[in-house]
Amino acid sequence: MDKHTPGPWKWYLDMHGMIDLRTPHSGQLLVMDYGSMPTKRPVLRFAERGPDDRGGLMLPANKMVGELVKIGFVDIDNPDARLIEAAPEMYDALRDVGCAFSDIEIDKLGIRVLIEKVRAAIAKATEETNPNVK
Repeated sequence: MDKHTPGPWKWYLDMHGMIDLRTPHSGQLLVMDYGSMPTKRPVLRFAERGPDDRGGLMLPANKMVGELVKIGFVDIDNPDARLIEAAPEMYDALRDVGCAFSDIEIDKLGIRVLIEKVRAAIAKATEETNPNVK
């Protein structure tokens, strides 16, 4: 899978009280969950999809690490993991864009729909009702 799982993503609570991240469309594709290994410890897992971006296996994140590291920060080789890791920087960039223009400038440039999408994404991430506040 070369690209992340298409959104939106939603947290899902199952009948056993386990929470995972999945799509509410496309047959509820799993994005991320916790599985248990033979040690009975929960293990973070990401989907490894086939060529049609459907189905696939849930693979332990520690098996997606390029270099063997005993302890420390690692890069997980999975598009969904990279998207989650990049979320704070994307949020900051969107917030800057959403606050950079006045309503008059937005109308003059013809980018109202784009800026409204940016502001709606910020509001969803922060539960803010007015993400246009600087």
